[in-house]
Amino acid sequence: MGKATALYIGFQKATKDIIITMDSDLQDDPKEMPILIEKIKEGYDFVNGWKKTKHIEHSKLLRRFPSLFFNNLTYFLTKVNVHDYNCPFKAYKKNVAKDLFLYGDMHRYIPVQVGNMGYKYTEVIVSNYPRKYGVTKYGSSRILRGLLDLITIKYLVGYKNRPLHAFGTLGIILGGCGFLINIYLFFLWLSGEGIGSRPLLMLGILLSFAGLQFISIGLLGEMITHNVIRDPDALLKQ
Repeated sequence: MGKATALYIGFQKATKDIIITMDSDLQDDPKEMPILIEKIKEGYDFVNGWKKTKHIEHSKLLRRFPSLFFNNLTYFLTKVNVHDYNCPFKAYKKNVAKDLFLYGDMHRYIPVQVGNMGYKYTEVIVSNYPRKYGVTKYGSSRILRGLLDLITIKYLVGYKNRPLHAFGTLGIILGGCGFLINIYLFFLWLSGEGIGSRPLLMLGILLSFAGLQFISIGLLGEMITHNVIRDPDALLKQ
């Protein structure tokens, strides 16, 4: 069912105070676990590994560019300041790991969830050795999925409790553009020009209705969110 689901189930069943994750291809060094544990003991809730120097075959060098792109784009959108969001070598306090809700490919954005839940996080540089077992699962086919997941996490982090701010902003922009186009065509019509056959008229109407629809979706989201927040048990679960 995927890595995210596996991690989620593992976290729910874990019992120790500190939980460490790492991949099984032996690119990570288990001898570095004490470095992560020491950071937890210093008071951090979550420690993210940073493979500052990655071992990459020359034939696979181009695969680094999507990773660099997504790391920088993720920081730009979320402001959670780590260098390697998808590094598998991580340490968590038990309550942090159990608070995570992982599905799909959301394991890539664990630091974003942790940071936005208010936990104290840091990162440490870890070693990266040549892969001894298996093959990489992060090829070009995952670029689109990664982008969609980033949009999802940005929405959940920034607008989960205020959906109108997301959909309403887009609705106002689209509706405003449609309104301006229609006003322009209206004055042309007053001056005697025909506008019925103009493609611009269809565009103006389309943008106006699209803006109205997005605002309506945002209002529906606000109603759903309002009903959830009125339930204290549901609010605590968030």
